[in-house]
Amino acid sequence: MTDTTSHTSQDASTPADALASDGPASAEASTADGPVSADAPAADGPATAEASTAGGPGQPPSAASDSPGASEPPSRGGAGSTALGVLGFVAALGVGFFAGKWITRPDTPVEIVEGDRVRVALRGDEPQRGPDDAWVTVIEFADFECPYCAKGAGPLGEALDDLGDDARLIFKHYPLPFHSRAMPAARAAYAAQQMGKFWELHDWLYERRGDVGDLRGHVASLGLDPDAFMKVMFSDEAATAIDDDMLAGGKAGVSGTPAYVVNGHLYRGAKSEEQWRAILEAERDAAKKTGASRENVYATLMKDAKDQLGDGKPVGGKKPSANAPKRRPGEADASVRYKVPTAGRPALGADEPLVTVVVFSDFQCPFCKRLAPVVHDVVKNNPDVRVVFRQMPLPSHTQARQAAKAALAAHRQGKFWEMHDKLFAVQSALGQGTFRQLAQDLGLDMARFEKDLADPELDALIDQDMALAKQVGVVATPSSFVNGRYVRGAQTSTSLQSVIEQAREEAQALVDEGTPRAQVYDKLQEHALPGVQAGEGAP
Repeated sequence: MTDTTSHTSQDASTPADALASDGPASAEASTADGPVSADAPAADGPATAEASTAGGPGQPPSAASDSPGASEPPSRGGAGSTALGVLGFVAALGVGFFAGKWITRPDTPVEIVEGDRVRVALRGDEPQRGPDDAWVTVIEFADFECPYCAKGAGPLGEALDDLGDDARLIFKHYPLPFHSRAMPAARAAYAAQQMGKFWELHDWLYERRGDVGDLRGHVASLGLDPDAFMKVMFSDEAATAIDDDMLAGGKAGVSGTPAYVVNGHLYRGAKSEEQWRAILEAERDAAKKTGASRENVYATLMKDAKDQLGDGKPVGGKKPSANAPKRRPGEADASVRYKVPTAGRPALGADEPLVTVVVFSDFQCPFCKRLAPVVHDVVKNNPDVRVVFRQMPLPSHTQARQAAKAALAAHRQGKFWEMHDKLFAVQSALGQGTFRQLAQDLGLDMARFEKDLADPELDALIDQDMALAKQVGVVATPSSFVNGRYVRGAQTSTSLQSVIEQAREEAQALVDEGTPRAQVYDKLQEHALPGVQAGEGAP
């Protein structure tokens, strides 16, 4: 029995989670990240990520952040200009109102939240600073790519230190869907928590805005086993914990980052140390007035707390893994970008692409055959896309490796894609005689072709491709990486196109920020993970 969309690199048996042959093999890859919004705040920028993209990245990008009439003075004279002046004044008032609502400045007194409290679901294994019997419990919802979360961490930490054992901090993950680094960083932080190094990695991730590109080396410097760390990072338990945190935040009314629930009261945005000290002291005084003991005070405060504020949904409307297919052991995670080099491999399409699709394929795999014409469709319909082919002949396919060598030998004479198409066309009749006949049909220099077929360098290239496939979590053929993001299975032109369009938006944002088109893929790869598995890199 065979997989309905792909062949496994372990054997030819059918995995229980086989996907439909005509559906996207990895819907998560197409929706996990949109273009990263502009994060750079002004010199006195908003201290809260609850500001829209006009002032910070803590909420989903919204057209409402553009305020017509607020930035240009009205022209002089006439009823029309008067109307424009009124509209401009009203717009300016609106901007001022929302700025005042969301931006918490360090030199202003903070408003102490009173009234109804909200209960935050806790698993009990969240990262925590401070004792369980503290008078004040601060539950932080944060995103490691959010600059305002990083900005807010220091002042909060200082204020907590001032209260000593009277306060505790519980950290919960809230990776925003439009931050491409946030989910990998959250997974890494979860793994660090399980291995006793959360706060060390917490600080490192904030310093790097969630970039996990050098994660293995840093993990080793913390005295942890990188392979064991990666196993936890990409575990189902990590995904479940982050889902739980996001859902808990949604029910608590969290709509952006950072957000804090202090003894059941929701506070939005980064605060100064002085503001945090005022909040913590006020909440401590209120807690003591309940008459409860330190051991019972939090339970007492939560006794009449609400289970939900607002619609109860996290940003994005659902938990992060809602669209993710069930992953096989060791399989790549579609929410993560991986380092997938392209140098020296057969390529088709744009010389300066916005989107690079790297395909791992096997010439004897029937599902790879199904993907082969899709590759041509994608390049034909997208002049800004490049497709790169890497070999993954499965051991169960007796002619696959020799077919790969025949394709690489043809590549040396500039005929890889022609051989690629012919090999798939005669897939049921692959063999040495077929390879030579196809080479003749293509008009190749046969003496050179025979010599190249025997060249051990081609075997080395195939071995490198297979080592890279294992390293980045390819467990089946065909598998693709679109600008470094994993897509499993024999995609249709339509399903692969949807993934490409999402990747294009992110790539275009880099170009708009000044990255030359020729350097887009390299730029994206700078922040990519080296892989799921241990192993040497491949060129």
